[in-house]
Amino acid sequence: GQCLAAGRGRGLTKIACRFISVWFEYGVESPDITKMVTQAIPSLAVGPLAPFVYQLASRLDAAEGGQAAFQQALDALLLRIVPHSALGLWPLLQLRNGDQVPKGMRNASQHVADTKKIA
Repeated sequence: GQCLAAGRGRGLTKIACRFISVWFEYGVESPDITKMVTQAIPSLAVGPLAPFVYQLASRLDAAEGGQAAFQQALDALLLRIVPHSALGLWPLLQLRNGDQVPKGMRNASQHVADTKKIA
């Protein structure tokens, strides 16, 4: 998180990728990692994280059981990214409106909404 907080230098996208990978791999099992991510969110450089907004949004789910802290941190991170990157808004709108695909639209049957992600 400290490298991303500095927000300067080359290779920040690679660092952001590793940061997200470690968090996704161990964040639910190890609450300390999610706690560290939560503490780092306010100071993270947003630019290197923006390319991963689709991966982040895909992890959104109802905050149940042991995933509540993970989901809260994920929400906070997405809320931090979206005001700085218009591209961050699209996956959230798609998730929110995923159940509103018109029946007459071409390939409408291929759109299946995950109702747990629609709030």
